[in-house]
Amino acid sequence: MNITQQNSPNHWDGRKGWKPDMIVCHITDGSYGGAVDWLCNPQSQASAHFVVSRAGEVTQLVDLQDGAWCNGTSSTPSSAYYTDKSTLAAVRSRGVNANYYTISIEHEGMYSQTHGALTEAQQAATVALIRYIRSEVQRIYGITIPIDRQHIVGHCEIAPQAKPTCPGEKFPFDAIIKALGGTVTQTASVSVHTAAAPSPTASSDNANIRTAQQWYNARGAGIAVDGIWGAATRKAATASVQRGCNQAYGSGLVIDGIWGPATAAVVRTLRSGSSNAAVYSLQAALMAHGYSIGNSGMDGKFGAGTEQAVRAYQRVAGLTADGLAGKATFAALCQ
Repeated sequence: MNITQQNSPNHWDGRKGWKPDMIVCHITDGSYGGAVDWLCNPQSQASAHFVVSRAGEVTQLVDLQDGAWCNGTSSTPSSAYYTDKSTLAAVRSRGVNANYYTISIEHEGMYSQTHGALTEAQQAATVALIRYIRSEVQRIYGITIPIDRQHIVGHCEIAPQAKPTCPGEKFPFDAIIKALGGTVTQTASVSVHTAAAPSPTASSDNANIRTAQQWYNARGAGIAVDGIWGAATRKAATASVQRGCNQAYGSGLVIDGIWGPATAAVVRTLRSGSSNAAVYSLQAALMAHGYSIGNSGMDGKFGAGTEQAVRAYQRVAGLTADGLAGKATFAALCQ
């Protein structure tokens, strides 16, 4: 196949003794050219082995024998990239940086527009590229990458808390595996929005999400009321959490809709019996992910319905399902 070469300085020489046996699919959330330029920029401290355009063009940035900086995981339990938070057994059991044994493919697209769906040309190019990768890995390392959903995966399965919508719930994993001659079987994380991410119906019109979007708009968000969890709703949810912290705790946060260290530092644990503006923001965020919070609705009171929704969300997000909405739960809701 025709592959354009453009070397990125952002990589490790070699793979620290590991052989690549997992292909990880991503969405660029930007243009093809922009992604290539950024991943070759030393300041980005990021890279991928390949980038596939919507027209089916392919550029290789990192040699297959080197580790790209795209699927990094952490051994720190508090990190959103902690290996044990992965939905993939191999990532959890190995416990090392996933960049050592993965090959990364970035796909041109904006999650807010495509939710991971590929063009016909892009999907065909991806199938051909994976065939090429498997052939090269066999030639170089003498191993065969299996054609299944434990070895052809999404970034959302490597790091579900940090990257819940990469590449997106509409990414055609099943179609790609079938085209490669593999057998599609149910896995623990077939859909980004069933196991890896907390929204139960983020790719379809969800009444709970609509309610949250309307609530955000009543407070100036100006987002589409479409019943779909996406980038705009995520930003509105984060802004609501920031506003709730300011009102409940006098935190003085800048309300920019971006989850970062400043916001994480002021979030406090909410539990059954809590009643303040922060609870409103929690309830709205849960509904924005598609969860019902009971008949009382968004009332600013942490009751049985809210606790049940928190526990359900935590189970799906891979968190401890203790019903306490602390920093990790808020971080997952806002990212």
